[in-house]
Amino acid sequence: MVYIINSPELNISNGKSYQRVIREKLAITKSNQSSYMDIPIKPCLDKSYIKRIDFNTASKIILQYEWIGTMPLPKSCRYIFGQYFDDVLGGVIVYVEPSTRQFNKLYPRQVLQLNRGACAYWTPKNSASKLISQSLKDLKNDEIKLVIAYCTPEAGEIGTIYQALGWWYVGDTSPSKVYFLDGHWISERTLADKVKWAKNKEIRWQDKFKNLEFRRLSGKYKYIKLLGSKQENDKIIELFGFKSLAYPKRDGASK
Repeated sequence: MVYIINSPELNISNGKSYQRVIREKLAITKSNQSSYMDIPIKPCLDKSYIKRIDFNTASKIILQYEWIGTMPLPKSCRYIFGQYFDDVLGGVIVYVEPSTRQFNKLYPRQVLQLNRGACAYWTPKNSASKLISQSLKDLKNDEIKLVIAYCTPEAGEIGTIYQALGWWYVGDTSPSKVYFLDGHWISERTLADKVKWAKNKEIRWQDKFKNLEFRRLSGKYKYIKLLGSKQENDKIIELFGFKSLAYPKRDGASK
């Protein structure tokens, strides 16, 4: 879903995603501590519940587990959901306005991008699946017709969760760049928003976004989930030329 390494010492070329590595490291660290007051004693997936939460509440999970290490710009966030276990926040998912303008023009306010998502190390197996599935039901009730998600190979992501939930893999995006600003890597879209904001500000703010360190990223895997009626879905497929392709696999996996 996101991109760029905040912890260079982590090896994510071992068939694991960045988030999985983080969860495993935290599980080991916490197992050596005597206090577990910050997590449920026996978190149960069946008893967990999902509700909409605010930006600051979501940040507690996202900033700890997401590879990019930041939340999206607040103005871009449309829906934020939290997953609770015994009233303790264990998972977060953030939906934003899509970056592609063609969706905004043809389906205003009806297309979303799943932009951030993470579950704490102590959450039960399949927590992420429930979080995504339940949030999609809420979005469908709000007349959302299409959700898009991107997975970044540099973060060890191939879209395992989307494959398990039956999303369509529709190909790769074009290569892109990320820029280092204020201790984090940010996307081209975020940088463009900041440059636009600084346009009419003092020269010191305009200069802040010039000559930034950048890195090139390969194309991201693109997944979609259609939420409309069959007729609506068929129209979207035809308009945007979506084709369901064979899922990406990790290096060395059998085809």
